[in-house]
Amino acid sequence: MNKEELLISYQRAYYFGTPVVTDLEYDRLYNEVEASNPNCVAVTKVGGDSTNSFEKVEHTVPMLSLDKVYTTEELLKFHTKIKYGVIGEPKIDGISIIIYYKEGILYKAVTRGNGLTGDDVTNNVLTIEDVPKILSRPIDIAVRGEIYLPKSELTRINKISEVKYANCRNLTAGVMRHKHASKVKGIGLSIFVYEGYYKDNPGTHEETLFELTKLNFKVNYFQCIHSETSLSAFINKFTQIRDSLDYDIDGLVFKANNINERDTLGFTSHHPKWALAYKFEAPQAVSVLESIDVQVGRTGRITPVARIKPTELAGSVISNITLHNQDYINMLGLAIGDTISISKHGDVIPAIDEVLENGGNTTFVMPTICPSCGMKTVKIGAHLFCTNKECDAQVVGNLMFFAGKNQMDIDGLGESTIQFIYDTFGNNAYGTVFDIYDFDYNKLIHRTGFGGRKVRNIQQGLIKSSVQPFSKLLASMGLEGLGHKNSKLITNHFNGVEEIQNATREDFMQIDGIGRLTAKTICDSIKYNTTWEHFLILLRTLDTNYDKSIKSTGGSFCITGTFEIKRKEIEERVDKLGGIVVSSVSKTTDYLICGKNSGSKQAKAEKLGIPILSLKELDNIVTQQET
Repeated sequence: MNKEELLISYQRAYYFGTPVVTDLEYDRLYNEVEASNPNCVAVTKVGGDSTNSFEKVEHTVPMLSLDKVYTTEELLKFHTKIKYGVIGEPKIDGISIIIYYKEGILYKAVTRGNGLTGDDVTNNVLTIEDVPKILSRPIDIAVRGEIYLPKSELTRINKISEVKYANCRNLTAGVMRHKHASKVKGIGLSIFVYEGYYKDNPGTHEETLFELTKLNFKVNYFQCIHSETSLSAFINKFTQIRDSLDYDIDGLVFKANNINERDTLGFTSHHPKWALAYKFEAPQAVSVLESIDVQVGRTGRITPVARIKPTELAGSVISNITLHNQDYINMLGLAIGDTISISKHGDVIPAIDEVLENGGNTTFVMPTICPSCGMKTVKIGAHLFCTNKECDAQVVGNLMFFAGKNQMDIDGLGESTIQFIYDTFGNNAYGTVFDIYDFDYNKLIHRTGFGGRKVRNIQQGLIKSSVQPFSKLLASMGLEGLGHKNSKLITNHFNGVEEIQNATREDFMQIDGIGRLTAKTICDSIKYNTTWEHFLILLRTLDTNYDKSIKSTGGSFCITGTFEIKRKEIEERVDKLGGIVVSSVSKTTDYLICGKNSGSKQAKAEKLGIPILSLKELDNIVTQQET
């Protein structure tokens, strides 16, 4: 494959929503090809997102790309060429679209395609709520815009979807390729319109944008810029607020404001000379996929984990990245030996964004048998599971979970110690959570890494953990639906283990903070899971009392508004008081903790006569209790 063919393949991959190189690498190759052969197809055409699934439509106006720069110096050179000022706008990272209206009624929507023809996606676009179907006046007009998925919608979708999508643009591209509009409706796509083509266009782009707003189009923020100072201020502003926006932007767009000046400057075959994109560089790094390990969790879920060449990214060295499931691997087309682009999603979680260069191997395929016990796996949703509850990985995983710092917090009994005991003495001696308390830890003395002091530390840790609150013991069992919050809620609601065991879904739904689905999950965990039987045995072993005296004495707290500290820190303070955090204000709520912009919850609390605390007042209560 020569450079021209390689460039075309990059263009097609980008417009199908699966880019294979970074913008910098693409632009570098584009400039090389353009310099050597300015008339070749790769630089005279725009790219290609057209598929064979939709009818091809010829554009009435060319859908060209934008020339790009990555430095303010290059941008300032462009700015000095424009006589009558520029309009600055955020560059939405979405899917470009042109929509045609006849007498004010939407009749066609077409993707960019190769810049001259695109795919007819009218039915899909009609499902997008922010796209006006009838304009405020009967005008013939073509508008160009960007269809995008808000970040909040991606978060919502990832919470309910088996496949976790890496970014908004890729999901938008995939959704817009659906042949059936029913699959597009409800996804939550939106649009910003940024160009209008119609008779008697006004003399400036600013006036055009105001006219589009009057016609009921959604137009993004824009600013008229006449000086280098205001240009730099505009860049700084969006650099600072970029992460807080509910939509992805990958740069800023600057266009000549005066329409006559645009006509004078003209076009190349690839881009208009009167517009320019200033691109942000995402914090990314390049690495190599060295291997993929398959891990079995305590619930039996099998997860592939990428082992990559250790690579520094945003202040830390990345060597392991979770790959979720086979669908995720297939979406990326990952194979051992591939050169990959990685980034940190939300500046925290490392992720593989794309394959930059194939290493010559085929896409990795998950094993059909459990790597721990050898039993056949079962696919549930998008994930593979081992259903053998005696699987070593699951048994050890449950022991580690139970003893962990966030659960029973057994000092001295870390993951490596649990693994050693299990490997040495086997499933029969150390196979359930109540074996943790029955096991004779003196057997470890004189074994490698163990002495009398270390064994005594474990034994003391066990004694200390045996007086943990009932709710913490319940949460440590790993029963679905019974994490720390729900365990506290039901501990505070019921009068004993028997009441919990006999409770119906409707009984659990009476608890503020537990909904229908969660109530059913808790019921099923108690009635059909052998772990509940283990819990009852452990309860008797530890002689933990369950009566009114061990219930939360701190009451229920609702938190609202914004604070200078993280919400989790406030919840930890409530936990110190023995309280529980609830999501809404009701007559059973004991306190409301208010920050700035508290809104309707504060008004409701005042109406119900619920005490309202500031963060400082909460801290004073915590301090008094500790002293």
